[in-house]
Amino acid sequence: MKCNATLTDSRKGVTYTCELGATHYDRDIQPDFDAPLESRNPGGWHKRGTEVWADHAHGATPHEPEAVSADVLPGYKASIRFGSQSGPNLDWESPYEITIVGPAAFVARVVASVADAFEEDAQR
Repeated sequence: MKCNATLTDSRKGVTYTCELGATHYDRDIQPDFDAPLESRNPGGWHKRGTEVWADHAHGATPHEPEAVSADVLPGYKASIRFGSQSGPNLDWESPYEITIVGPAAFVARVVASVADAFEEDAQR
């Protein structure tokens, strides 16, 4: 993934987009300003050609984290099996199973909700 920070130079009428990787930025690692433009190390700042800039520069648009598509997110799976050992005869066979697949936070919320529902039912 590329960094998507930009710098607009209104004097030249040009907008530069950083050519470095998405996680390179570190304001505290300053460029080597003493080196020639062509070989200047940008440190942790943004770079496009010979232009080097920080997020706080005039005309700069800080980079935004790029959205990660859902198919790139790690998938998690939880299966919950439950059933009545004694109690009313229901119209479906025991044990019952629910399988949840999705991002970790989603799966955790569903599992917690199911656990809360069982806890609430058990207290009745």
